[in-house]
Amino acid sequence: CVGIYWPAMGTVKSKVVPEAARATIYNIFRIPLNAVVLGVLLNQMDVSMAFFWCTLMLAVSFGCMLLLGARSQKQPSSTIEDGEQALINHAEDDGK
Repeated sequence: CVGIYWPAMGTVKSKVVPEAARATIYNIFRIPLNAVVLGVLLNQMDVSMAFFWCTLMLAVSFGCMLLLGARSQKQPSSTIEDGEQALINHAEDDGK
């Protein structure tokens, strides 16, 4: 079960995240993760405080997920290819 996770996630991410912007998107997502790790390591907090902050961040992310889900239901749906083409067009416009 565990051995199938990374190949499955790689396949899903390759279908969802456009190739033209993949490295940029992954690096942007690593910034908050690194900030959280640094915050925990530099503050030397006890275990109960670390669990509190983890719970708080999960609650905030859950709220953001609900807001994005409600927002996406209001907007007309688009395909992954439409989003990929929009990112490619934007990248080409920046290069000109």
